[in-house]
Amino acid sequence: MVGKRDDGQALFDGEKKPTEYTNGVLEFCRKFEESGQRTRAFLEELKKLDILMDGEIAITRSDTPDKPFVYRGFQMVDENKLKELPADTLETLNKNGMIMLIHAHMFSMNLMKRLFERQSAMGKVPAPAANGAA
Repeated sequence: MVGKRDDGQALFDGEKKPTEYTNGVLEFCRKFEESGQRTRAFLEELKKLDILMDGEIAITRSDTPDKPFVYRGFQMVDENKLKELPADTLETLNKNGMIMLIHAHMFSMNLMKRLFERQSAMGKVPAPAANGAA
């Protein structure tokens, strides 16, 4: 709640200037927006290179091998299309730092099963649907 109160964080000091807390919140918002813009630009470049594909990951648990969890509705880098890019394009991606981000993305996709197993061990995975969809 915003108002004159004795508890909580003050947004402005006695001189009606933003407090350190308020400046911190504003700085977080600025960085968050900048990060979103960089992500948007990165995705636009991946689309322009035509190296994205519709993603699907099926993860089978040992206790329910006949009912895998299937994750859909996302896009991922197609490793084969990445390998087929011309050398000069790959060099540009390397120089501007995008190739590192692409490899980080592919690495994280390979960790999905391990992440799923950890969540499952903590009881944070829903029971598989009859059709296997997650």
